[in-house]
Amino acid sequence: MPSIATLQWHLSEDEPQGLHLGLADYNSIVLQLVTLPNVLLSWAKVSTQDSWEAEGELEIDWEFINNFLASLDSYNIKLSFLSGAWGADFIHLASENMKSDPAHLTILGAETIYSPFALKSFAQTLTGLLEMMPDAEKTALVAAKKVYFGVGGSMEDFCEMVREKGGLVEQIREESGGVRRSVVEVKFRST
Repeated sequence: MPSIATLQWHLSEDEPQGLHLGLADYNSIVLQLVTLPNVLLSWAKVSTQDSWEAEGELEIDWEFINNFLASLDSYNIKLSFLSGAWGADFIHLASENMKSDPAHLTILGAETIYSPFALKSFAQTLTGLLEMMPDAEKTALVAAKKVYFGVGGSMEDFCEMVREKGGLVEQIREESGGVRRSVVEVKFRST
């Protein structure tokens, strides 16, 4: 959802600055059957506001695909779909995908720390991605439940692990009603 919102904001800009949006999931099938269709729907909603039908069907034919690709090109948007487990291989895949150092790197993560194993893998991957960008403006926003009951992950454990790796963590939002959730910002000092 955060990536789709980012894409929509960029498509709504009068003077877009360029965007390389990397969308990641462990399962490639999720990227194919959920992420990409949502990207297409998001683009269609922004680009065809006058004729958008919330309850209708979207015809995806070659004309639609060509219009979508032409729009991405005109807004200087590059999309990448990355599949794999968090870890060193994923960091390498992401860095290869970026090729050149971007001026800004923002990582958005949601619901990625649901167990101690996932928490550790995600923290290592996140810090590795941020550390590989020594001269860029780099930050991460991570949204999650404060505690994942029954499986052991927690926002507090994640923040502590990132701090141990040299990251600066600041809570920027907390929801205390119902299921407690928070959003933290993670930064690393420039090297």
